[in-house]
Amino acid sequence: MTVSDRRRAAKVEWGKRRNAADLRVGYGRSLPTTAAAATTQPMIRAAFISCSADVERSAHLPWLAGLRERGITVDFFVPGVDVAAVEALTRAGSPVHLWTLRRDSNNPFQLDAVLSLARALRAHPCDIVHAFGHRANLGAALAVPLAGRPLRVGHITGAGSIFTGEAATPSQRAARFALLNTWRLILPGISRVLLDNVEDVDLLPFAAPGLMQPTRGPGVDVQNFHRAALDPAEITATRRSLGLADDAEVLLFAGRMIGDKGIRELVQAFRILAPRRPKLVLLLVGSPDTGNPTTLSAAEVAGFGGPSVRLIERIEDIRAALAIADVF
Repeated sequence: MTVSDRRRAAKVEWGKRRNAADLRVGYGRSLPTTAAAATTQPMIRAAFISCSADVERSAHLPWLAGLRERGITVDFFVPGVDVAAVEALTRAGSPVHLWTLRRDSNNPFQLDAVLSLARALRAHPCDIVHAFGHRANLGAALAVPLAGRPLRVGHITGAGSIFTGEAATPSQRAARFALLNTWRLILPGISRVLLDNVEDVDLLPFAAPGLMQPTRGPGVDVQNFHRAALDPAEITATRRSLGLADDAEVLLFAGRMIGDKGIRELVQAFRILAPRRPKLVLLLVGSPDTGNPTTLSAAEVAGFGGPSVRLIERIEDIRAALAIADVF
């Protein structure tokens, strides 16, 4: 077989795998709805690439069971900074592979991280590469061609601070310009760009028609996360464990302690309202994100605490906090 014949055969095989993967993920098509249906096809192996193991733990672990029912297994490719999150992913039964992305770096082209990701993808080949977030998509755009060109899907879970409102400072405008042009370069290698927010569909105005595909959102089960889903006794126990009176008015924030979330403004507003509403309590659930340039320091977060402000670093079942909240 000549070199041309081998290349032609490789392209045919790649086309078959691409079509099978596209069908299994369900871009505009029906998905198998049971494990029995999925077993009629070979398993598809997906690589979930992210710049944060903690994000994968909190946002994407719930996806695993549904994906397995559809015949898709998942390998996580994440930085190893958050050891606890990496261990949680491993306990869930999915392989975890590390790459060396540094989220606190201002350099979008971290070649050492790209090479480490390419090595990991070569060592653990997958049929689909699904990258979450701007930096992970850039890393995947450079690493995937080095690792054999599987089907690549981009996922923008949020536009990020440089796309919200007007970019007022020169650095914000420069960052927006650089990011938009980076996406212009990497879009040709992407099969789909998934969006959690319908409003983000015009985020990349130069994208080909049909490439940007809004999903149904992050997939929150509103019945499961409803106050009525919890036992009233459990709600009472949660209130008491936090030292809250039965008639306390609870204002809840749950998320990363970073400046872009408006934590400082929330605390300032609470301090204005608190004298007028003596039963009001602010419950802050979350911790600083040291990989984010706008993160609050642990000392600053601790300074928010007080008689009417409760600080909780992490809650495994956020439903308990939602159930006791009057506003969130």
